[in-house]
Amino acid sequence: MAWQVIAGRVTGRSDAYFATQAAWRSGSVHYFTPWITNAKILFHDRGPLVLAVVLVVLVALALSPVAFRLGAELQGWTIAYTAYLVLVTDPWTSTWRFALLAFPYLAILVGWARRRWVFAGVLTVLVALSLYGQVDWVWELWRFKPPADWAP
Repeated sequence: MAWQVIAGRVTGRSDAYFATQAAWRSGSVHYFTPWITNAKILFHDRGPLVLAVVLVVLVALALSPVAFRLGAELQGWTIAYTAYLVLVTDPWTSTWRFALLAFPYLAILVGWARRRWVFAGVLTVLVALSLYGQVDWVWELWRFKPPADWAP
């Protein structure tokens, strides 16, 4: 909320923040609907269900006993920042960069791993998913054929 006020004061436009967000899109900010649209693009008819499951898992993680041990500030940040991402941003190329600030989710996942072998397993899965994501991302960019394609 503070950034919206700061942007408005500095520019003299009360809608400066949302005008900037809209400039990166089709001209306006639509709350939550881009997430549903892109979920349908990626997962077809099951897109909304996949999106709902992901959001339920994120909320469950943020409200778990491990998250409570992080303290009210980090738990509140995790919930508020996730809500911000879902409400204001478009889920596509920048999502992964924006998600870096949702780091408490990683702390929560690590917190569930009380034994060394569980921690190693969680870490292995996270690294494997990260590597897979990078390879998949590069593959998608190599196959990109402008202007007919939509940038990933």
